[in-house]
Amino acid sequence: MTMTTEQKQTDQENFEDLNDPRLFINRELSMLEFQRRVLEEALDETNPLLERVKFLAILGSNLDEFFMLRVSGLKKQVDAGVVNLPPDGMPPAEQIAAIRKSTLQLIAQARDCLRNDLLPRLNQSGIHVLDYAELDEKQKGHVKSYFDEVIFPVLTPAESVRHSRPGLRRAGRKTKGTCQKLLRRSDLSGADPACL
Repeated sequence: MTMTTEQKQTDQENFEDLNDPRLFINRELSMLEFQRRVLEEALDETNPLLERVKFLAILGSNLDEFFMLRVSGLKKQVDAGVVNLPPDGMPPAEQIAAIRKSTLQLIAQARDCLRNDLLPRLNQSGIHVLDYAELDEKQKGHVKSYFDEVIFPVLTPAESVRHSRPGLRRAGRKTKGTCQKLLRRSDLSGADPACL
C-alpha cells in the first residue's frame, strides 16, 4: 500500500518535535522529587525507627550537596547572564524560584517528621537527642574531645580549598553547631529492639 501525499503530510503534522521543552523534566526539580521519595521513607512508619532517622539524615546531606553544587551553579549562571536554556526550557532564575518553593515544602515536612515523630519515638526508646545546653560538664567534655579529635582534623585540610568550594567558608561554624547536639544512647540494653 502506497501513502498518498496527503497522508504523508498528516503524519508529519502528528509527529512531535522531540526538542519540544514540554517533553523534558527539569533536571534540578527531578532531583528534588527524588529527595521527596527519600523523605517518604523517613515518614514510613513501617520502617524501623533508626532506618527512618537515617533516611532523614540522607535527605539533609543530599540537600546540602544539591545546594552547594547545583544551586550555586544556577546562581553563577544568573550572575553571568547566561541565556542558554536547558532542554526543558526553564531559565536559571526560574529554576531557582521553583527549587526554593519545593525545598521549603521538603524542609517543613522533614522538620515536622523529626520534631513531632522521630525525636519523641527515639526518646521513648531510650535514645536521647540533647541540646548542648542540656549536657552536663562530662558530656560537654566528650563532645569537645570528639570535635577536636575526629571532626576538626577532617575540616582542617579544607582550609586550602575553601576559596574554591561554595559553602566551605561556613563549614567550621556549621559543624560546630551540629556538634552542639549529641545523640546519646542511654543504656542501649533497655532500648526498644524494634528501633534498632
